[in-house]
Amino acid sequence: MSLPSGLLSPEENELIRGLMTPKRQQSLSTTVARLHLASPSQGQGWTVLVTGVVCFVKDFDRRSYYIVALDMDRGCQVWEQEIYSEMVYRHSQPCFHSFEAEREVAGISFADEREAQDFLNAVRWGRKEELATKAKQ
Repeated sequence: MSLPSGLLSPEENELIRGLMTPKRQQSLSTTVARLHLASPSQGQGWTVLVTGVVCFVKDFDRRSYYIVALDMDRGCQVWEQEIYSEMVYRHSQPCFHSFEAEREVAGISFADEREAQDFLNAVRWGRKEELATKAKQ
């Protein structure tokens, strides 16, 4: 069962559950947010990729955790980043977190401070689980 956002209606939370593959993906944190991207090589500031929902997802098929951005207007996933062991997840402000993604730096601007803290806790827990699993291999 995916965890819903308290800022969304039951219908919107149901749409998000529908975007997850049943029994294969689970959102451990769902939050209303804006996803920003910045390319260090281009030297330009942040650009907004989407204002919508960001989820911290456990993907059972791929055996990993992902940060996923959803466009609620279009009802689709628009971006994802796998959590990797060397990832440094920063929370420089209560409602703004950032990390290095595959090709750029990503920033998440949260609509709610409590949901931002819940998201941070989910990321910390997921990274801890991921590291523990890799240590057993």
